[in-house]
Amino acid sequence: MLKSAILRLREKVSNTNISKSNLNVSKPDLEKLNGEVTKLLESGSLLPEKEKIEKWALSQGLEEAEAIVFAEDAVNSYFKSSEKETKTKEEEKELEEKIQKSILLYEEVNNTLEILKSGQETLAEAIECLLEKAEENSKLKTEVLTLKSQVGNLSKEKNETKNPVTTQIKKSNLNGMISPMEKDKISNRIIELIKQGKCQIEDLSFFESTHKLSERVEKSFKEEHKENHI
Repeated sequence: MLKSAILRLREKVSNTNISKSNLNVSKPDLEKLNGEVTKLLESGSLLPEKEKIEKWALSQGLEEAEAIVFAEDAVNSYFKSSEKETKTKEEEKELEEKIQKSILLYEEVNNTLEILKSGQETLAEAIECLLEKAEENSKLKTEVLTLKSQVGNLSKEKNETKNPVTTQIKKSNLNGMISPMEKDKISNRIIELIKQGKCQIEDLSFFESTHKLSERVEKSFKEEHKENHI
């Protein structure tokens, strides 16, 4: 009996050692399990919850304590990776928006410079045109003032008896000189010729500055003299 009991005890001890040895040999590879659980989480086959991952780890041969730690590490790693990926995408999006804004700003500045350049050219042309008109208006104003002055003299003399100046003109044809006494009368006569379109302002200016008749005025006076004697 004792001998049989000893044999049974030895057999149990031997079986126990064999079982422990088998467990040590077949202990799951954590690195491999990490790779597998990552694929399952990314594909959506396994939810990123500690309880579900823990059950999966137990099914892969991990002990309860190891499965708990494995599940916590897997969940933390998953969310940390997801957060990092989300942050990276946000940074890329923000960078792209900044680039687009920079491009738009450059185009806006470039367009503004073109508008300013065009505006400067237009302004320069407008100023040049105004200066030309101002010069023309100045000349016209001088001519108008001269005519007004001469018309004023005509108004003062409208009630006076006028003697033809053609006689005096005829007498002075030899040297082209006019007596100072007849200057006003001749000036008024030249103004009338200007109104008729037979003479121009420069003829009047020439006479007032030199007391001489221009060729155009002399010709007009001669024609009038002939008409008066027909």
